[in-house]
Amino acid sequence: MVLEGRWRTVSVTLAIVIGGCDEINDARQPRPVPISFADVEDESEAETDEVLARACEAEALDLCEDECVDVRFDARHCGGCGRVCAGACAAGFCEAPCEVGQIRCDGRCVERTRVTPGGGAREFAFTGAPETFVVPDCVSRITVELWGAQGGGSRCCEGPEQDDGGLGAYVRAELDVEPGEALQIRVGGRGGLEGAAGYNGGGLGGAFAGGGGGASDVRHGGTTLDDRIVVAGGGGGGQCGCPDHGAGGPGGLAIGGPGVALLPEWQAAGGGTQSQGGAVGSTPGEAGRFGEGGGGGLYHVAGGGGGWFGGGSAHAAGGGGGSSLVGDDPAGRGLPGVRAGDGRVRIRW
Repeated sequence: MVLEGRWRTVSVTLAIVIGGCDEINDARQPRPVPISFADVEDESEAETDEVLARACEAEALDLCEDECVDVRFDARHCGGCGRVCAGACAAGFCEAPCEVGQIRCDGRCVERTRVTPGGGAREFAFTGAPETFVVPDCVSRITVELWGAQGGGSRCCEGPEQDDGGLGAYVRAELDVEPGEALQIRVGGRGGLEGAAGYNGGGLGGAFAGGGGGASDVRHGGTTLDDRIVVAGGGGGGQCGCPDHGAGGPGGLAIGGPGVALLPEWQAAGGGTQSQGGAVGSTPGEAGRFGEGGGGGLYHVAGGGGGWFGGGSAHAAGGGGGSSLVGDDPAGRGLPGVRAGDGRVRIRW
């Protein structure tokens, strides 16, 4: 699990001149008094590390570089943190890589066409942190299904809260993989009421509005936004107030859905595309960007949904949904605007 934006230990020494004095011939002279703050550790960091360690231990995993991993099979941490294998990792030991056209199965390199592995599946629910999937032995192809998260609802001046955040997208893709290969999984979190941004790219909203829903994605070869190979877009944040101002746009496939504006004087935000973020709506909103919905967190601003490119945010109107990515086919296989609540990821083989 990776924690972003954490405070780090800081050591500082200050010399401050205060009203201390030395008496020399009845004259008062200021003297420097050193004040030292050494090895100051932010308690929240220590607490977070402890929480991460306990979460890993509960799953019989090890904490390596702020991520829970299985050191028995993870080629990046084979038998211990930081022990990288050129080939597969089995029972905590590195194995030599197979030749081109072969795959490792039952401890041996065999021709890929001869492998018929038994089926299996793994589900990933929202946790608010990255997780790792290690490709099982004998498996050379997997099917991944992803659902983006819903945008946050909004608050009205009178009446109940509105469940008007845009719904997350669904995508399905088939991927060629190698046994022992590690994929990073991030499941999007729903945007919050009154602006909280959904985990994994949702945009920050403000009062009377909802934050954007986070995208769900699969990453290969690294942990950055550029390493994403499949993405399901999140929905835009809703928008109410006095009276109701609009609703969030759905997470889309090639293009995220635009937000909804219910009053003619305000403009909703646009959805993310395959090459740029969704357009800003009424100011002071923000345009979406690569991997993130527009935000700002200002009064009456609805956040954009996360995605391949995030949706825009808007003042007094709905936020735009994020776009999705499915391999080399931007349109992909899937459906826009189907997932309520947090996102989800399923892997089958």
